Amino acid sequence: MPKQTLTEMVASLREDRLGRLATFLLVSTALLSGCAAVPGHPPWGSRVDFTPGWNKLGRSAVAALKDPLTWGPAAGALAFSFGDLDREVSDWAREEQPLFGDEADRTGDWLLGSISGLYLGSAVLADSGNGSAWQSSKARGLGLGLSTNLAAGGITYGLKETVQRSRPDASDRQSFPSGHSSLAAANAVLFADNLNSLPLSPPNRIILAGAGYGLAWGTAWSRIEAGKHYPSDVLAGLALGHFVARVLQHGLLSDSQNITTLDLQMDRDLLLVSLRYDY
Repeated sequence: MPKQTLTEMVASLREDRLGRLATFLLVSTALLSGCAAVPGHPPWGSRVDFTPGWNKLGRSAVAALKDPLTWGPAAGALAFSFGDLDREVSDWAREEQPLFGDEADRTGDWLLGSISGLYLGSAVLADSGNGSAWQSSKARGLGLGLSTNLAAGGITYGLKETVQRSRPDASDRQSFPSGHSSLAAANAVLFADNLNSLPLSPPNRIILAGAGYGLAWGTAWSRIEAGKHYPSDVLAGLALGHFVARVLQHGLLSDSQNITTLDLQMDRDLLLVSLRYDY
């Protein structure tokens, strides 16, 4: 059998497995969640506020920086920048291609599309209330997702133009940071957060969120195997995408729907005071 035919066959089988995985995850999310609302949870998208104020965004940025999925990859990118480790790992991955083979470049595109699709699918499945409020809540929620992707992509592009690092394959000077990685991480965060608005059990929610993050990290690794990025590039992209998503998720959520109620119940011999906080 000719080598090209064999290569195409292997690529087809690999993509078929990945396709089944993404389809399985999306269908599993739909089946496990159904269409019911989450008790005690506000309609998805209803709390999005696009005028949060700088103070709230600042607090959100501090919280995002403290998140291990932000500072962990950032620290890894810094560690790879010392010595020749960055280039050595890049050269090894390009030569061996242990996970994705010759189709690493195309697989990276596919993985990014998959995690983005999972986010959109979960956004559609998430309960946004009933009646006319449904359209407003859904539009706000999708607007948050769009803003997150635009912010992550815009900051990534600005850094690429500023740093001007050559790619491992010398195709251009857009290596740092990885755009695939930043967008994949941002959509993984969005997907995981959407799962909180679906009636899933905690174990199912953890499994699906973990699968989403796995797709994001798989996207990052594929870019190393494809010779498009160094390890520090993709780690910086993962940190950036996660940071931006966390800042906007927390910063653009309004507290106006957080309701605190004080109830008084009186009887002949008893005064009952109860404080209830709905969130």
